[in-house]
Amino acid sequence: MKAVGLFKRAGNSFVTLAIFLLLAGCTDEPTDPETDNSLASIPVPELNSPEDNSFLQSTTTALTWRDSSIYIAFSFELATYQDFRNSDTSGTLTDTSVVVTPRSPLLWHYWRVRGRDLHNTPGLWSQSRRFYKWAAYGGSGNDGGNAVQLAVGGGYTVVGYTSSIGAGGLDVFLFKTDSGGNLVWSKTIGGSGDDVGRSFQQTADGGTIITGYTKSSGAGEADVYLVKTDVNRNVLWSKTYGSNLIDDGASVYQTTDGGYVIVGTTQHDQQNSDVYLIKTDAGGDALWTRTIGGDRAEGGSSVLQTTDGGYVIAGWAYPSAASFVDAYLIRTNTNGDTLWTKTFGGSGEDGGLDVHMTTDNGFVVSGYTNSFGAGPRVYLIKVDSVGNTLWTRTLGGTYDLGYSVRQTSDGGYVVAGSSYVGSFTSAFLLKTDAGGNLVWRRTFGGRQYDYAQSVLLAPDGGYVVTGYGSSFGDGSNDAFVIKTDADGNLWSR
Repeated sequence: MKAVGLFKRAGNSFVTLAIFLLLAGCTDEPTDPETDNSLASIPVPELNSPEDNSFLQSTTTALTWRDSSIYIAFSFELATYQDFRNSDTSGTLTDTSVVVTPRSPLLWHYWRVRGRDLHNTPGLWSQSRRFYKWAAYGGSGNDGGNAVQLAVGGGYTVVGYTSSIGAGGLDVFLFKTDSGGNLVWSKTIGGSGDDVGRSFQQTADGGTIITGYTKSSGAGEADVYLVKTDVNRNVLWSKTYGSNLIDDGASVYQTTDGGYVIVGTTQHDQQNSDVYLIKTDAGGDALWTRTIGGDRAEGGSSVLQTTDGGYVIAGWAYPSAASFVDAYLIRTNTNGDTLWTKTFGGSGEDGGLDVHMTTDNGFVVSGYTNSFGAGPRVYLIKVDSVGNTLWTRTLGGTYDLGYSVRQTSDGGYVVAGSSYVGSFTSAFLLKTDAGGNLVWRRTFGGRQYDYAQSVLLAPDGGYVVTGYGSSFGDGSNDAFVIKTDADGNLWSR
């Protein structure tokens, strides 16, 4: 397969020269097949690959079609507009294939071909096909995205982890794309052990605050990791918090005093753990820490500061020694003292993975449940400002987990997560109305193992999703970014 190049189809040099002179020396404009129906007798080339509605991983793509003795050359067009009003790539060649580089990894791309007969007359265009180029980031190792936010100046910023580059093991992976998904910059943070970014926020000074865990430094097997960067991505400082066992930071939020609050999980023995809440000043020094829980295993997944200066935390907990784990919602005051706790679930295992404040000053929690129907299924919980249940919903298939939730402009909710289908796992995005009733559900990937970890509302009313999977790129796992329209369809012009 060759890119656009020299003519080389005829079987002997005389015919080759004749065809070349015919093409090069033709001074009359060929008849336009769009206005002359008599040219419909020139066969339309039959397209080979990629198949229509394909999802592609590699940076370049080979467009191929079948040969015919009637053709001396072919014209092709590649565009991100279905009507081809602005072609990204086009040309005339004698080969039956061309290697192209799609312009944007977050758009459907359309392509078509038409043949030229011995008089250099172009035939009709073939019916167009389309393919989607996944936006994957990383390398040959294990890479993933755990959280996404709108970037300063446009585009998207993602935090996660990578083993493809960096200092060793897993490193924190921070990268920015433009609005079309093209990589603008990337940075790794960490040491020789495993270091993972699980949550971040863009700070008031234009930098970022990142939390996760580190095995490169600290007091225990793993410690909560807090990293502050400036607007140019330089690390200003990093801090670790924890015991001599395993501690993990799951969520970080910049507080109104310029400091930060982190929630995660801390072990108090080899089998059991507590919700771990840490409040720091602007320099990352701990002002106080709180452990919340009982004698068994509890953990924190997500934290927000509330309008009164306190905090709301989603996670999981065992409500009694004889029970399975339940989804857990905690409300504290500004000093981290518990005001109330709520558990949600039934006779199976249930968990809360994300919490978001709603416009009525209440909260919505997403997670999973094994208590209601064949599970696990997405567990969506709506409560008022003091934790009273307004409604709960179980959504999705028989093995769905809702990792991230946001309230939408119409008062409904959008949830991103993962779904086990057959032998593989797909990333999914679902939309509900204000009452939590399913409006639509979309899946992405699914050829191998793919997990959506975070969703944000895009400025155009659509959604941006990040996660990790093996269907999107060339590595064992790659970080991915997906852009959809307001109905959850992959972005198309």
